[in-house]
Amino acid sequence: MRILKTWIVVGFAGVFAVSSFAATNSTINSTQKWTWSSSVGWLNCKSDSTSGVVVGQYFCSGFMYNSSVGWICLGDGSPSNGFQYATNSATDYGVNHDGQGHLSGYAWSPSAGWISFCWTNATDPQAPKVDLQTGHLSGYVWGTGVGWISLSNSTWGLKTDILYQGETTSNTNGIPDAWVWENFTTTNGFLAYDDADTDGVYNVDEYIADTDPRNSNDYLSISGVEVSTNGLQLTWSSKESRFYSIDMKTSLFDTVWIDSGLGTNAPDVGSNTVVLLPVNTQGYFRIKAAIPPLVQ
Repeated sequence: MRILKTWIVVGFAGVFAVSSFAATNSTINSTQKWTWSSSVGWLNCKSDSTSGVVVGQYFCSGFMYNSSVGWICLGDGSPSNGFQYATNSATDYGVNHDGQGHLSGYAWSPSAGWISFCWTNATDPQAPKVDLQTGHLSGYVWGTGVGWISLSNSTWGLKTDILYQGETTSNTNGIPDAWVWENFTTTNGFLAYDDADTDGVYNVDEYIADTDPRNSNDYLSISGVEVSTNGLQLTWSSKESRFYSIDMKTSLFDTVWIDSGLGTNAPDVGSNTVVLLPVNTQGYFRIKAAIPPLVQ
């Protein structure tokens, strides 16, 4: 664990408990389960609990259903590389999630053909996405057999209750196998409490902070402290796939960190987040990274 790097602060990521969730169970809300197609009408993303759509931390799976076109598959939940569909063959296709809320890739209907979730600019306001805080989906996808499908129709809307983190068979610390495959290309010999890049941060903490466990220069740290008449400004390295909170204590000899009262902060766009603490705030501070609460 890295402590006291540049400032008298700690870049810290705590281990959060995760729930088990069967891969065959849909994550979609039982009421907010509808999308709208300009050509074929309503599509049900949870026709039943075992064949509905599963929105994941790394990729999606399961089916939409429409009485005109039948089943639409978002992927089988088994990408060849373990963490993202390659979308380059009939056996390795599906809808991917970049962890920041952006969806891409392709769904398939035997009667309607391919349905594209791909946009040139993933951050376009109309591009398909999932809100990491609320679980609401929004944006548009397109297929020649179904036209435009709105994920954020005004009548019902579409919402996932959780983001399925995937299997965790490679370890007992709640780290998804998909993360291990993405970063180490194999789950063989993986150790959560190893420090693969010798930067002083365990692999499990690199996962929680979404930093690169193979890059010794990529870890959660406070990079700036500035005092002004407006208050105390903290700047830290951040990832758009994570949330952050600030702990503090008034003395280094205090054994307990307390919450700063600023709550959980969504990160700024880009690689750094800046937060202004109230005027006259004094003490020692640490930043905690948290996996989006929807991830289970």
